[in-house]
Amino acid sequence: MKSLILIAFAVISCKCIAQTKNVKPANEIDRLYQKYKGVDSVEITNPYGTFKADIYVELNKEGKPMEITMSGNVGGTEIEAVKQFIIGLIRQKKANGYHIVGDDYDEGLLNATVALTKGNLYTRILQMDKETEPIYLHNGGYIPAEHYISFSITNGDVKRAAGPKSSKVDF
Repeated sequence: MKSLILIAFAVISCKCIAQTKNVKPANEIDRLYQKYKGVDSVEITNPYGTFKADIYVELNKEGKPMEITMSGNVGGTEIEAVKQFIIGLIRQKKANGYHIVGDDYDEGLLNATVALTKGNLYTRILQMDKETEPIYLHNGGYIPAEHYISFSITNGDVKRAAGPKSSKVDF
């Protein structure tokens, strides 16, 4: 009888432990923090190519994540990969209930700043088309200008940034 009770207890304990490990964070920032905590950079591949992005996590005074940023500079074939990644990300955010702030977003633009919000959460996307200066050499030759884009994607939580002691102001 004791062994039957021990077996039943062990099975129930295992189920409880397995269920607590599979619990997803309620806050999207916490989910992203779990995914990117301790990660300095990621390599992203889509049908248009592969590019590298740096990851930066900003914590609030309580040590909780308030912003997670993915950024980088890419040139050549990587430009289309980043552009399509950002277009897909914006579509995904909109499908998940985010709303674009303003009405001037155009998928075809390389120079764009897009802000999306959903309650306390926000996503800010900056994509800038740039070109290096040509370098003229002493022997009469030169290194031509290179075209690249700089991008930054930040996910944040306004409440986390303010902290629990902030007061609500009605103005």
